[in-house]
Amino acid sequence: GNDYVAESVAIANSVWDDNEELEQLAHKGFFCRADSSHLDFVPDSTFDFVFTGYIDPIVDPLQLWPAALTVNEKWAKDVELCTSDDKKSQRLAKKAQKVQNEWFAGWVEHLIRIAKPGKVIAIENGAESLCSNPEDWGGVDKPWWKDAISTYQWDVDPDSLYFQDILPHGNWKDTRYHVMMKKNS
Repeated sequence: GNDYVAESVAIANSVWDDNEELEQLAHKGFFCRADSSHLDFVPDSTFDFVFTGYIDPIVDPLQLWPAALTVNEKWAKDVELCTSDDKKSQRLAKKAQKVQNEWFAGWVEHLIRIAKPGKVIAIENGAESLCSNPEDWGGVDKPWWKDAISTYQWDVDPDSLYFQDILPHGNWKDTRYHVMMKKNS
């Protein structure tokens, strides 16, 4: 497995170290620090299960806002595009979502590629698009997944798509979902 955060990799490795009980459940390969959106180094059809915790959305996908703005300020400006009655703002919001869709598709394509045929790919904590749920950071709407299988010609059974809603908790102000799909055999 991998994680972008070195501390998370250390925790994952320490959980499995010298734990006979866990070793009876599953064999640990190794955990390393890596960017899950760039897994070109991983051979095709390698894993029995492919999982990612959260796909970070792109803040300011069209790079419209000054660099000096904070992430929260850029997010608020993106929300303004979504909620505006102005046609130009609405067009920009749609264009920004297309960039977001491509970002998600590229990430998921890597996950599908590295899964063995017939195995499950799971994405945890998915968020609806910013225009569908301006209270969250943005993501892709649930119907996008079925469309993406066709659009990007993913090697996935469209009937295997499964969604599980998760309700807000802690400091979350949004409702998110998990999605699973099965690579074709």
